[in-house]
Amino acid sequence: MLEGTLLQMRGLSSTFSLTGNVESLQKKLVQLNKLVYIQSELNADLRAGHKATRQSLISKEQHLQTVTTENAQLKTELTREKQARGCSFDLCRRLEEENGRLMDRTEADKREIERLKDQVASLSNGMTCTYEMSHVPRGIAIIINNIHFEDMGIRDGAEGDTGRLREAFESLGFTVVTLSDLDHAKMVAAMKDQGKADHSNHDCFVCCVMSHGTMGKVFSSDDVGIDICELMKPVNAKKCPSLKGKPKLFFIQACQGEKSQCRESFDGDRDAKPVPFICHEADFFLGLATVPGYVARRDQDGAPYVHHLANMLKDFGPTHDLSAIMAMVCDKMNDIHDDKFGWISSNHSTLRKKIIFNTK
Repeated sequence: MLEGTLLQMRGLSSTFSLTGNVESLQKKLVQLNKLVYIQSELNADLRAGHKATRQSLISKEQHLQTVTTENAQLKTELTREKQARGCSFDLCRRLEEENGRLMDRTEADKREIERLKDQVASLSNGMTCTYEMSHVPRGIAIIINNIHFEDMGIRDGAEGDTGRLREAFESLGFTVVTLSDLDHAKMVAAMKDQGKADHSNHDCFVCCVMSHGTMGKVFSSDDVGIDICELMKPVNAKKCPSLKGKPKLFFIQACQGEKSQCRESFDGDRDAKPVPFICHEADFFLGLATVPGYVARRDQDGAPYVHHLANMLKDFGPTHDLSAIMAMVCDKMNDIHDDKFGWISSNHSTLRKKIIFNTK
């Protein structure tokens, strides 16, 4: 029995010993697994760190390459800048020398300009850009109004135009001579008489002709066409020395053709066409109630051109230049209300100065 008990105790001891070894092995296995995991983590960290290091190295190499390239470019630009600065210094020096020469030349030119100004002033001898208007009377104003003709129609409504022009030119200081229904011989004679007259004590000459007309001509009462240039010729500088250098003004209220000015198609260019009857001598002015090639308008109460011309001369003659006054007349003619036709006057001039009929 004692032996049996001892055997049982030995069996239990072996069992306890085996159980303890298994637990120890299990603990060691767990520790080993932990070590393996830690090792794998370390390896992973090492691999990640190695990759990051390589990427950082590549990035730094690329940055170094970029910096190297930029440095080379900066060196090139610096070299160019040094060369440019050297050229600029040379250029500035040359420009300063040239500027000095130009300044000397400018001073010489200024002295020459002053000398020429003095010379021009002495040669001008009091000349101005305006025709002299100082005499009393101002001059002769001839007004010819042909109303009745042999075969051509009566110019109805034209009777009052003579009075309108007389009033206008008398207000400007002219001695007015009115003539009516002159035949060819009398019209030519009237102009020749003015060419022979002494205008030494006059500043200006005016001739107004109101009649029928055609291109470049006006008609006498016996239906003869007279060239406008032929009416102007007797008072030119050669034929009439006492009017040399003085303005000679002609105003014509007459048709200059058979065409009608169409308001829709009139483009303003007709006024710029060459006018064959313009006298090319100096100091002439020719005002037409229409443009060459076209009819002139006349109403029952007279010609609109004469109305506007007389009014503008009375209102603005003492203060405005004749060219400005005639521009106003053109504008007034253009404003005539007519649904079918357009109306515009025209002016042709060889005047050399302004004309202002200043009051005494």
